[in-house]
Amino acid sequence: MPNSLIQKCFSRFFLSILLAGCGVLLSACQSGPKVRIFPPTASLQELRVEPSGQWVLLLRLQNYSTVGMRLQVSSAQLSIDGLPPMTLAASEPVMVATGSTEILELRVAPDASLQQRIDAALQSRKGVGYKLSGEIVSLEPRARRDAFEFSSSLTPMPGLPGVLR
Repeated sequence: MPNSLIQKCFSRFFLSILLAGCGVLLSACQSGPKVRIFPPTASLQELRVEPSGQWVLLLRLQNYSTVGMRLQVSSAQLSIDGLPPMTLAASEPVMVATGSTEILELRVAPDASLQQRIDAALQSRKGVGYKLSGEIVSLEPRARRDAFEFSSSLTPMPGLPGVLR
């Protein structure tokens, strides 16, 4: 009799180990982390005035999603200190990694009023406010369009002539 009891306990123990192992294997077969898509944003990192008077804008394109996304700024308007906004050309599509940022370089020719305002800020060493708004198109993993709006300020950088950050 005791031998039979030991065999039952031993077989139940191995059966429970086997079932626990199967559970672990099945849980390992689950798909990866949940894919969550959040609206990307864009902001102005730097405005650099070239000797020709043309501006070089460095736009920060930020991806807050749990997957990498192929993004494109399809339309954008930049307003400085409440002056009438200038339209920025669409960017090339760029892959932005999960929770990461890519920098886009845009070259623009500002109108006279915007150029005067930036020149005055550089000479006085005082900052300017800006508002960047528009639409970002997500091409991958899902096609979608998201509006964005970002307001902040830029200040002249000591030791970097013609640069506001």
